Amino acid sequence: MTEHEFTVDVTAEDARRFAELSGDWNPLHTDSAYAANTSYRRPILHGAFSAGLFSRMAGMHIPGRDCLLHGIKLKFVAPMVLPASLRVRGTLVRGGDAQGVVEVVISDAATGTRYVEGTYDFGLHRHSEAAQALPQAPQ
Repeated sequence: MTEHEFTVDVTAEDARRFAELSGDWNPLHTDSAYAANTSYRRPILHGAFSAGLFSRMAGMHIPGRDCLLHGIKLKFVAPMVLPASLRVRGTLVRGGDAQGVVEVVISDAATGTRYVEGTYDFGLHRHSEAAQALPQAPQ
């Protein structure tokens, strides 16, 4: 069975940059004073941020460079209060080299609290020999 895991530390600045890119300035995610008056007491990370972590798993690890995502399903189990150290674990549960389904869990790296559970399904895209020579992003 193919598995991979990575950790990422997420700060309020990361949430601000995500808001800037996405245009989602919901104050629950970006305004400490506003969030202090909610049941969470602190800003929580955008749920859509976790979709980017699923994409990282797919494009960099399982299956990697040739991945073509067909779909992502997310279930938000608990809010991610910032700052957070996240463990992202992916497991290939169906398929193989040409297509498959991967289960992903995003949890707190220290406590194991689950924040997001979900799956993505993938195929592979084709590329030429010239494309293989292009530099890749660091892992």
